[in-house]
Amino acid sequence: PAVAEIRCQDSDDFRMKPLSSMTPNLVSAGQFLSDMTQEQILCLHQFASCGPLIEWVRKEIKEWKELETFVELAGTRSGAEGDFEAIKVAHLRAACAGFASLLFDFKENLDLGQFLAACHVVFEKLAKDNQIPQKWIDTQKYLGDFKVMKEFLGSVEVSSFSEVEVIN
Repeated sequence: PAVAEIRCQDSDDFRMKPLSSMTPNLVSAGQFLSDMTQEQILCLHQFASCGPLIEWVRKEIKEWKELETFVELAGTRSGAEGDFEAIKVAHLRAACAGFASLLFDFKENLDLGQFLAACHVVFEKLAKDNQIPQKWIDTQKYLGDFKVMKEFLGSVEVSSFSEVEVIN
């Protein structure tokens, strides 16, 4: 709904509506969008361009705690593989941290205000680390490796590790 509401602003039907039909949410969205920098626009574009990665994270990892568990297990398993595997896993964590509000908190039925708030969180993280979009793009390149790692680690090992963390 949120993205559709933004997209409809470019339609002929929208242009023909009287100004009085504009909701405060829509005015707020317009202001938010007009205040976006080129860096922020590019950041969201790069995020959206990695659809397969977005789908995989949402399907296989689902929440931040599961990501932490996966990173921990993959990091311990990659010891024999070398530093390159550890770098890939670190990029996954950093990239997902940057876009966590759009990955883990994002629901299809978000209203426009919630969607813009999620984007704002991403922009705050982008201000602290302008490499987040590049880490996301790099992470997309290694999606096949992450799928293999996830399968190799297995759900039993991941759930066992999560239970141990809860106990500690």
